[in-house]
Amino acid sequence: MYLEAFFSPYIVSIISNAIGNSSAKEDLSMSVLFYGVLAVIFVFPVFKKGIGSNTTKAIDGNN
Repeated sequence: MYLEAFFSPYIVSIISNAIGNSSAKEDLSMSVLFYGVLAVIFVFPVFKKGIGSNTTKAIDGNN
């Protein structure tokens, strides 16, 4: 995790230079978009499965 935090600004800078972005605002926008997409990819299956579905079964006693 510490390596990710260390290398993240450098990776964003390299990608930004490769696609032609030159300002910090564009770099930040790209990061927000990228992490937003990742959040949707990883969080959507949790909501699709149903949060607390196992909890309600345990409370009702219908195991």
